Amino acid sequence: MSLLVELGNSGNWILTDSQSFSGFPLPEYVPPFQFEKHILAIYVDNFDAKDTWNFAGWVSQKIRLGIGPSQGAESVSNKKLWLRRTQLFIFPKLTTTYTLAINFPQWFKRADCTIWEYWGPEADTTTNAIGQVRSDVIRVENKINLLLDQHLSP
Repeated sequence: MSLLVELGNSGNWILTDSQSFSGFPLPEYVPPFQFEKHILAIYVDNFDAKDTWNFAGWVSQKIRLGIGPSQGAESVSNKKLWLRRTQLFIFPKLTTTYTLAINFPQWFKRADCTIWEYWGPEADTTTNAIGQVRSDVIRVENKINLLLDQHLSP
């Protein structure tokens, strides 16, 4: 499966969250809303960071399972965050909505986090390929039927 999207068009992105955090240690941040799209871009900055700092923490996609002793959301996909870099994240499409959890490094005393959600067009090449295979099969069937009709006709 290949996903075809128009990431370079800024009109396809919606700024969904922008927060600043300070304290020590920084708590886990869970935005107070559900995400609907599985493609996100996240930027983390820390104006107090040393030039040698690159790591900015972890982001986790969390979904509610509805089973087990804990009825809370469980992490499905954990990915590294890098400092001062807008990163693209494509999370699995397991549910219609999900939450995020962002954990900053223990040594961070502050962080700024911006999240964009991709709302542009999406095309799945697997679906297109299956449609193409179906039309090819129909075309072959039609040719076989035509040949059989010509061969079996008196």
